[in-house]
Amino acid sequence: MATLSGPMPRVMLVVATVIFGLTGLLSLPMLLFTPMMFDAPGSEDSVYTWLLVGSLLLYPFLTLGGLVLAWRANGRGEVELALKRLQIPLLAASLVVGAVMLLQLVCAGKFACR
Repeated sequence: MATLSGPMPRVMLVVATVIFGLTGLLSLPMLLFTPMMFDAPGSEDSVYTWLLVGSLLLYPFLTLGGLVLAWRANGRGEVELALKRLQIPLLAASLVVGAVMLLQLVCAGKFACR
């Protein structure tokens, strides 16, 4: 296994920080609209709506946590661990995308679905 050295890991950290940092900040205003997902009758009983709301609530926290942990590991010289910790924001993004896809496939995009 080749070791990671040179400027490439730091470039990856900076790019990931910019991308996930911006999406994390932009996801915060979306949280203001999550109560409106429960306006339709029966939507408060939908597991898929709750899954979407939960993933949207977790996204900024997982993103911030993953980026902080990655930069701390990079500061200690543990480059491979830092790059592994960048997968935490990817997990957060995949949770949101998966919840949206599941809601679309199972409920045809409607929040009131069982």
